[in-house]
Amino acid sequence: MKLGKLFKHADFKYLLPIISISIITRVCYFLWRLIVEQGVPKTQDSHWYLDHAGDLLSGARFHIDFNGILYFGYYGLLAVFLAIFKSETVFVLLQVLVNALSVIFVYKISEMLLNKRTAVIASLIYALTYELIYWSAFLLTDSLFVSVLLMTVYFLLKSFNTKRKADIFIFSAGVAYMCFIRPSGIVTIAFIFVYIFINMDLKKITSLIISYRRYILVCTVISASLGFIIIYRGFLNPFVSSLYWNLRWLLLDNYSSGRIFDVKTPYDHVYNAVKENSHLNNFVISFFIDNWKHILILYGKRLLGFWGTWMWNYNLTSPAGIIKFVVRLSPVIAMLTGILRIIRQKIYDRTSILILMIVSTQLFCTIFFIDSAWRYRLPSLAFVGILTGYGIDWLLCVFERHFNQKLSFGFVSDKILNIMNIKS
Repeated sequence: MKLGKLFKHADFKYLLPIISISIITRVCYFLWRLIVEQGVPKTQDSHWYLDHAGDLLSGARFHIDFNGILYFGYYGLLAVFLAIFKSETVFVLLQVLVNALSVIFVYKISEMLLNKRTAVIASLIYALTYELIYWSAFLLTDSLFVSVLLMTVYFLLKSFNTKRKADIFIFSAGVAYMCFIRPSGIVTIAFIFVYIFINMDLKKITSLIISYRRYILVCTVISASLGFIIIYRGFLNPFVSSLYWNLRWLLLDNYSSGRIFDVKTPYDHVYNAVKENSHLNNFVISFFIDNWKHILILYGKRLLGFWGTWMWNYNLTSPAGIIKFVVRLSPVIAMLTGILRIIRQKIYDRTSILILMIVSTQLFCTIFFIDSAWRYRLPSLAFVGILTGYGIDWLLCVFERHFNQKLSFGFVSDKILNIMNIKS
């Protein structure tokens, strides 16, 4: 088979330039940071992952606490790479490449749910989004989580269409792995199952349950027995205890000061928090009951703050301030346009996964806090890009109808392929 035919068959007429952009931007940025910092960029969390990976390699006891379990998928994988390659740089470089190639999933998801032009726009947005490029270079969970999430969503949509066991297996593996990359994975998975519930055929599900009722009963009994043994023997006591103390720290350090982000800002909700064990001898429950009005206000501010501090910090008294505000607001308007178009076309059932993935990330940031460097909202950006791309596609459709001119991205791909001597 000729290489040109393979590219055309696999949509590489559009994907090849986009994949190239995605790889070049990320690898160049990673190499630049590697040279400037004389090593892989790290944060405090990076050192924690390295320490836990080192504990696994040295044969130290596995930590059965909140962080030790829910981040195992990341530092466990890091330990494997350190054992094989003896270098954290190789691990992060692979993470960068995986994140770059995940643009293929963005393209395929957009094409399956919407259309080809939206797929091109959305994948270009993904390839050029600075936050995705920036955090892919760090020894952190965020970049890998984005890649696994996109893969999982893609195979979820594919399994709905094909019903192939391989697609269902890969989707299931992605869901299982997301549980142990980072705690937000559990919230994301809950919303993925909301999408499955929205789109599943209840009659077929009922028929399957009846057909496999004996297996389901056996699995239920075994699971319940294992759960009883685990609880009775206290195997999860360290996990439950660490979860409680993590929540207590969050309430005292973040909630009580009314912080929207992980640092103080002028936009915080300042109040005098009640910090007493007044209900059920439990500080966490007491704090929510005694301060619920202020917590709701804090949540409202975080919902707005998720999109940027420009929601509060703007100046509409000067032309420069108005232009700056409009530029910042325009991507949100394009995204909302995409959502309204979905509602108008009545395709919200099958496309609801896009909104659900954004809401899951926003909910996690609302309940905990928004990272001031914006990395906690990273999982939502690919899906924001798809909806934004759909909104832009609608604007292009309006332009085409008004000027009777068909727009196409094919000419860009043709030029690049011709330069590379590849026939499209």
